[in-house]
Amino acid sequence: MNENAPTEEEQDIPDACFQCNSPDYEPGYPVKLCKTCRKRFSRYPLKKNILLGAIGLGILFALSVYKFKDQFKAAITFEKGLDFADNREFISARAAFYQVLHLYPAHEKSKVHLLRAYYFNGELEQAIAILNELDKNPTYKMNPDLEEEVESVREMWLKDNKQHQEFSKGTGYFMDNRFREADSIFTKIVHENPTNWWASQFLSISLRQEKKNTEALAECNRRLSYNHEQPSALAEKAIVLLMLKKDKEALALAEQANKLSPLSSTTLFTLGVARYCNNDITGAKEALSQMDGLGTDSFHPADSLNRIITQHINLRNL
Repeated sequence: MNENAPTEEEQDIPDACFQCNSPDYEPGYPVKLCKTCRKRFSRYPLKKNILLGAIGLGILFALSVYKFKDQFKAAITFEKGLDFADNREFISARAAFYQVLHLYPAHEKSKVHLLRAYYFNGELEQAIAILNELDKNPTYKMNPDLEEEVESVREMWLKDNKQHQEFSKGTGYFMDNRFREADSIFTKIVHENPTNWWASQFLSISLRQEKKNTEALAECNRRLSYNHEQPSALAEKAIVLLMLKKDKEALALAEQANKLSPLSSTTLFTLGVARYCNNDITGAKEALSQMDGLGTDSFHPADSLNRIITQHINLRNL
């Protein structure tokens, strides 16, 4: 006799009830149960608290997946913003960091990088608003890299303010058409503070009015070296290229500037003039119509574009 053979109690009865091993199971069901066991199971379904718990876990899982999706999207967008900033494409960087802050309004790193993007785009009011917001709760100072970035923007802004009196003097000369005196003052300001965007803009225009188009072009390129997407610099460079009779290059830049800043009278004026110089009168009139209702953010109002189109004024003779 084999001592290792299972006893009768240990042996499973084939074709029997799964629960009690009764051979009298009900056929036709995937799980073999006798009538008694099947009835007992049907009387005791899943308890309500177990069912609710399972539903709750399902909801938490769905929410965690949704939250992860937002977190992943924000992380990818943030990295793109950093790449744009490293490539000196600050309009694109601004859009990326703004998108992250839309998802996570308290994300401090995005606020700091958005501050820098605003400043290098020449959007000084928005930059100061962010700077004031950061200063109300300066936890960014716990991160040396963030603190350095904030303080660098603050330093550039303070330099702009210190030059306000000289800048006003230069604009006074400019408005009186004393472009040589204006040129001298703006050159000094830019030499002392290369990121004074308004002084750089006035310097280029003054040089252009003095027919120093090569020097004006160099100043535009210097400003664009800080930000390849600064709309006002692109628009001014387009005007200088028109003066140099490089109409097709000018049109390409004007289109780019308007795409980056589509609600600006400066970029629309430049686009209209560039289209006019490229014999696209319909396109020039379209740009003029888009200026309707916009404020004049520089020295390129709609009536000037209208006169150029209707009176067939040669921009190069102005």
